[in-house]
Amino acid sequence: MDQETIEQLKTLDASKRVIVVLFKWRYPFFTNLEAMKKPQDAALIGYFARQIQPKLTNEQLAHFDKVLWFDADYGDFARVYVNSDETKVPQIEEFVKELVEVVSPTKLHLLETEEFMIHPVAALRQKYGIPGPTNADLTRLRDKQWLKEHAATHSLPSAKFIVFDGSQKNSAVTSAEKIEAIIGSYPMFAKPIHGVGGGGGGRIDGRAQLDEWVAARENDEQTYLIEEYVEGREFWAVFALLQSGERRLLYLIHLPADQSMHASLSAGRPIAYIGLNVKDMKFEFPGIKNFLDDVITAFDPPHPHIFCIQGFQTKPAAHEYKLTELAYRINGARGTGISYNASGVSLETALLMCHLDPDYQAEPDSKHNCNIRHISLWYPKIEGILVNQTSLPATLTSEHEIRWYALPGEKMKSATSVADFICSVHLAHQQKETLMKEADYLRMNWTPEVQ
Repeated sequence: MDQETIEQLKTLDASKRVIVVLFKWRYPFFTNLEAMKKPQDAALIGYFARQIQPKLTNEQLAHFDKVLWFDADYGDFARVYVNSDETKVPQIEEFVKELVEVVSPTKLHLLETEEFMIHPVAALRQKYGIPGPTNADLTRLRDKQWLKEHAATHSLPSAKFIVFDGSQKNSAVTSAEKIEAIIGSYPMFAKPIHGVGGGGGGRIDGRAQLDEWVAARENDEQTYLIEEYVEGREFWAVFALLQSGERRLLYLIHLPADQSMHASLSAGRPIAYIGLNVKDMKFEFPGIKNFLDDVITAFDPPHPHIFCIQGFQTKPAAHEYKLTELAYRINGARGTGISYNASGVSLETALLMCHLDPDYQAEPDSKHNCNIRHISLWYPKIEGILVNQTSLPATLTSEHEIRWYALPGEKMKSATSVADFICSVHLAHQQKETLMKEADYLRMNWTPEVQ
């Protein structure tokens, strides 16, 4: 840090009750930080990768008292989706080391908006005596094996599972037989214990495929969770955990009943993300609040923060749910991007404000039109070259926007995680039936032109 920055930070330390530091390594904001109103006695500092600077707006940056930039290295980026605990960003540690020499550590809140940054940021809290959860505190929310075992002790419904450790010296046949005995049927689903965003996960449809899967992972450094394959509607329910100790259910995202995120990603089919506010949620997911309350009571996530519960509704419009995973963070581009439209609360605003303002209640923005419904369609990359950025059909009556993440002429590989999309299509309409009909039409009939 240069001397000017040091003096600015000293001034903030002397004049502010709390100093929130937000780290961004890979991705920009996915909302416009709607209804962001930072208290006068709080400071907000950004430490962002220079590569995302062109994607940040002046409106977003205006909320920060100070923004500092670093040059990120994405050379091994794909690997963090398989094991997020391996994320290394040395520039951030060096910054925090300098920061605590200028600012009182007890005034700091360190935040991240990317799942693969949770582990390194929590480690920095512990190392430098900064308030907030450490990795030991977050194990129950992030470790998939611990989560499954803890859910079982609290009688929370979840898929049958077994843990596979490739470093163990069992034969492939012995391992496969043990897995079959526990799970009991096909298909199964396997994913790394510390994976994120679908990285390293996949479906197993029969014994021959299981034998092949196990044999390929003998002497593997990764540990995997293997579960029975759950059918139904996949959902993510999002909460704001407030400083008062209260929690506010903000919204729910779900996929169509005929769609699985992992299956669609693997097949290169568009994935539809549908946002529901709390009112609409009660009709389509009856009794879900009781299920969500039971999960939060069992796992007791630390306040303040954002908390997400992922699961399946196993029968249409029925009070039958299974827990899949937990997320002590905001959603990614798909869930966060639809947050304001679905609920009137920008999830990124809620993350910052629940740390900045002890009185923050995560109330919907008064400017939000709750009568407009929204769906976003995300198109995974497939093997080939993007020919052009195709227009959407002129017959659409929904408000619509298409955002491109690949350029014409770009040579693409098939998607391996939720980092790999060609484009996303965003639809809005007052009539739910019209919106669903047009989204289904696009899912079945429109696709980017790839050769």
